[in-house]
Amino acid sequence: MDVVRRVKHYSGRKKVGHGGTLDPIATGVIPVCLGQATRMMEYLVDGGKEYRGVVELGVHTDTYDSAGQVVTTADASGVTA
Repeated sequence: MDVVRRVKHYSGRKKVGHGGTLDPIATGVIPVCLGQATRMMEYLVDGGKEYRGVVELGVHTDTYDSAGQVVTTADASGVTA
């Protein structure tokens, strides 16, 4: 909603819609539509999405994500496909 508020403020438009949200530590694109184009939003968000990530095996953080402090590490060399 921060993006929508900023777009409304800077564009002077009242009708602004977005096509989803991002996790606070994620990067990516948020589709934003203005005015009558907000009617097209349903078609934009129904499209396919692709996610990419990096997994580091053997690392445990206090928040269970990359934002936390590392609590323990373990040898993950024995993990196979």
